[in-house]
Amino acid sequence: AGPEAQTWADSFNALISAFTQNDPEIEAGLQTWWKRHNDLPPEQQPMQTLYTPEERAFMNQALAAARER
Repeated sequence: AGPEAQTWADSFNALISAFTQNDPEIEAGLQTWWKRHNDLPPEQQPMQTLYTPEERAFMNQALAAARER
């Protein structure tokens, strides 16, 4: 929840908002796409993660803290 993490979370959220234009249907579709993607076995996922499990955990924590603000 530190300042650097929150700056990153704000940038991430701004990119998502620019992509979805804050349209609830587009946001829901994006969430569905990622859920289906992540439910696939890793070797079948069209996009491979670039982040370590620790980095993903940090990102998720930063985004959770941003939602609580």
